[in-house]
Amino acid sequence: MAELPVSPEEKGGRVIRMRWGWMSAAAAIVLLACSAALMRGYTLTINGEKGELASHVLPDGSEVQLNEGATLSYAPYGWWMSRELSLEGEAFFQVTKGKRFAVYSQKGTTEVLGTSFNISANATQYQVYCSSGKVRVTNNAQEAVILTSGELATINEANDINEETGAVEEQVLAWKQLSFDYNAVSLVEVLEELEQYYGIRFELKVQNPKSYQYTGSFKRSLSAKEALEIICFSFDLQFVQENSKSFVIMQ
Repeated sequence: MAELPVSPEEKGGRVIRMRWGWMSAAAAIVLLACSAALMRGYTLTINGEKGELASHVLPDGSEVQLNEGATLSYAPYGWWMSRELSLEGEAFFQVTKGKRFAVYSQKGTTEVLGTSFNISANATQYQVYCSSGKVRVTNNAQEAVILTSGELATINEANDINEETGAVEEQVLAWKQLSFDYNAVSLVEVLEELEQYYGIRFELKVQNPKSYQYTGSFKRSLSAKEALEIICFSFDLQFVQENSKSFVIMQ
């Protein structure tokens, strides 16, 4: 008797289908893994525009207010695995309680669990003010201080951490009202802050410049020249504008 023909399925078609099924499942797993990695690597950047403040709510409900010119970056899809972000400029944080929360900047790191604090970070100085709760501030040499409410820490160009108690919150957070506010602050420090804000250069030609302590406030909407007029009037000083980016202050 002649043998009946055998179908491809009976010869092993089932095995072939299982192999293709396994390969499809593996490809899907790889695709999902790659997608997840790409999502975790995606970075969201928030910028504070000139002349206005920016507000942003993080995935866990923590709130951030950014000063003009500040830049905040973090990975939203990886947030629940690691509450970490980068900041350049100045911002105020109101952190929802939870696991470790870390803010990285060029000169230092601030870590908290649940608190509110202000960070001012630029190329020459890193300053942290604790409004409530506790924060740990660490420099690039891994030296750390712990701040409580009302305390302030500054990391200078030499990477030294200086701690100050009794900081005046209204002055530290004056930027939230779009103003500068000083109480017996060295004129040298005031001018340094204005240089960074306006992107200009001041040359102070007075005797014993560190003896000048400035107290006063003015709106950030003023021009550099208008702000300088207010400051110089307090000390009976004069100034000359050399060019659009340079002023000389003298007695």
